[in-house]
Amino acid sequence: MATWLGWKIVDAFWWKSGSDVLEQAGFSSHPKLGVLRPDCSIFETATSFAILNYPTDVLDFVREGQVTMHRKDLARLSDHTIHFKDGTSIDTDASIASTGWAFGPAINFTDTNLHSALGIPSLNHTREQESFWTSLDEKADTQIFITWPKLAQLK
Repeated sequence: MATWLGWKIVDAFWWKSGSDVLEQAGFSSHPKLGVLRPDCSIFETATSFAILNYPTDVLDFVREGQVTMHRKDLARLSDHTIHFKDGTSIDTDASIASTGWAFGPAINFTDTNLHSALGIPSLNHTREQESFWTSLDEKADTQIFITWPKLAQLK
């Protein structure tokens, strides 16, 4: 598949696979489902489409208004209240958080350079740490993109 036509065939396969899954789940059938629509292709991460693994249609809870979806960053929780980083909050009796992944540590140490020293994704590096991780990233990218050139387009 190292030809232009080969990659077009692969692209068409992944587009059609993702499109079929989204159509089957009915993501375009109701406005309340828009917030649940994956914002990546099935090629990038098939796990976003895992909602189809349940024996009943869990999206019915969203369509019927029993579940309300919010795509916001959490700031904190208090008694029956969820506070978002944008300053808004909602009162609730229950919450399910599917927080995804964000680059950076989930635990903040006083010495912010400690994350990188421990190998935890970090936004704070010393010059030596920055050089070390940049070198490893470049080596890994080179090897991966030679083996799977399609992934270079996602970077």
